[in-house]
Amino acid sequence: STTQDSSGKWTRTAFPNNQIPISRFDPAVVKFLSYQPWRAPNQPGFLQAGGPQQNLALGTRNISDRSRFSWKVDQQLSPVHKFFVRVTWNQHRPWTNRGNTQFNWQLLNAGAVPNNRDMVGPAISDTWTITPTLVNEFRASGIRFRMTRLPETQVQGATQKLGIPNTLPDEFPEFPDLPYPVNLGGYAQSVAENLTVSENLTKVVGPSTFKMGWQAIRSRFNNTNQDAPSGIYNFTDTTSFPFQPNTGNAFAGFLLGAVSSAQITQNQASWLPRWWQHALYFQDDYRPTRN
Repeated sequence: STTQDSSGKWTRTAFPNNQIPISRFDPAVVKFLSYQPWRAPNQPGFLQAGGPQQNLALGTRNISDRSRFSWKVDQQLSPVHKFFVRVTWNQHRPWTNRGNTQFNWQLLNAGAVPNNRDMVGPAISDTWTITPTLVNEFRASGIRFRMTRLPETQVQGATQKLGIPNTLPDEFPEFPDLPYPVNLGGYAQSVAENLTVSENLTKVVGPSTFKMGWQAIRSRFNNTNQDAPSGIYNFTDTTSFPFQPNTGNAFAGFLLGAVSSAQITQNQASWLPRWWQHALYFQDDYRPTRN
């Protein structure tokens, strides 16, 4: 408890032996701890005001699975007419526990959240030799990049399972100021597309090679950033001694369920820019001599 004596001096009554009784633990925290979220220490380490330090030593793993696939079909329609179709696909599947080896509950490892990245690029090209000195080429191509971050806790009612009231079931709650922060993050998506169409005509007239053409590019984006509909909860200063800096312990505030601040955000829209680009060109390659 916090009291003020007749002289205006603030005092606080400490817990016996400076230990918080389990009976005073917040019910949501008790539920969270029942999942055994953190690993047991395997090193002696040392204790600071903010919590234990250097008491866990484990190896880390980092996987960066990258693959590329390409398919192409060429077709000669006639001696003067040919085309091809090509599709490429690049994919990236990362996984890591770097910076998260302290978690025994692997659900809390932000580096293990599926963060799939795919880039697909189809293309078609048609070349027609109209005459020995006149060639037309038409090409249409596109490229689509998509990144999707989808935690296993997405819309699984994590806050309801922990017993945190008046929150949405969308994400896992975040506790960023603990000695071992819980920052799983949430859903995010980024999609970028470029669609290109071009028409090119080449004409040879004596020593000159004239080239002209047109190109149109359609660009589209669809980005949804991470939000925090289930809450970001801070516990700093809730157990601090009044008007005395460098006192208190955020983890003690966490055990008591004493939230100093909370932030709840929810996306209402995604970022959807769209635009066109057009270009025309004309050039002349002139060769005074055949060599």
